Amino acid sequence: MTLPAYSYYGLKLDNLSFQLSYMLLQYVVLLSFSWALHKALQLHGVKSNYAETLTLYSVITAALAPVLVLVALPGNMHLLGIVSAAKAGKAGPLAAMYQTVTSFNNPNNGVWQVLAAALGPPLIALSCIVMGATIRMFATHYSCEEWSVARAFACAMMVILPIPFVLASAVGFSIYYVFVT
Repeated sequence: MTLPAYSYYGLKLDNLSFQLSYMLLQYVVLLSFSWALHKALQLHGVKSNYAETLTLYSVITAALAPVLVLVALPGNMHLLGIVSAAKAGKAGPLAAMYQTVTSFNNPNNGVWQVLAAALGPPLIALSCIVMGATIRMFATHYSCEEWSVARAFACAMMVILPIPFVLASAVGFSIYYVFVT
């Protein structure tokens, strides 16, 4: 879905270095996020098996990926445009990252305010539905209380994952910076 849009910035299917780098990052994120969830489940008394947790998490991720890609596409295009402009202006990676963060947080950026206002409430509702279904699926699979799974998810998202998320975001941005034209 993203190939036609990304090709504008030089991120084409035949750019094997970009494709392999980004796919590797996606697999590392998948493995580390499912490991964090596995550890949080164990911490909250759920007899989690890593292979099963990885499988369940992968099924959810694969099912939601097309929707997430479409929802994230405008933001990714904005990010790629900022990176491309920063590189054209000879900005280094840290300066480009700073420009990206400040652009998304700029209150005068009307396009992003409209998108956030339009997509925010439906995405919050969809997230709650998906999270509830995911908690129920894990609780059913591991034959435990939904409350234990909900606490484990909260622990994974709020305690374990912030640092890996920041690191993965920085690596992803670096990959974009290297390969965007």
